[in-house]
Amino acid sequence: MPNGNYCMECGYAESYCECEEEFEWNKGYYFEAMDRCHTIMVMISELINGHPGIKRADAQKNIDKALGEIMEAYQKVGAADYDENKEDWT
Repeated sequence: MPNGNYCMECGYAESYCECEEEFEWNKGYYFEAMDRCHTIMVMISELINGHPGIKRADAQKNIDKALGEIMEAYQKVGAADYDENKEDWT
């Protein structure tokens, strides 16, 4: 879990920063990233998409764009996981 500290070099949370020598990549990060994207998509869809305050502020297009961007990220992460780990998918 990120601890709230961010790398000064790349700006990512220190726990995910690849600038540090002790960072170790594992293929479970793909699944974790997809899960987090999905969680945010559900939160946007259920909690703010179409909310009266969002509509009244004329911000629905912003919400739609954010949702679309996270959906695209989800697809990219899934494709990267598949490309690197095809043998685990069968």
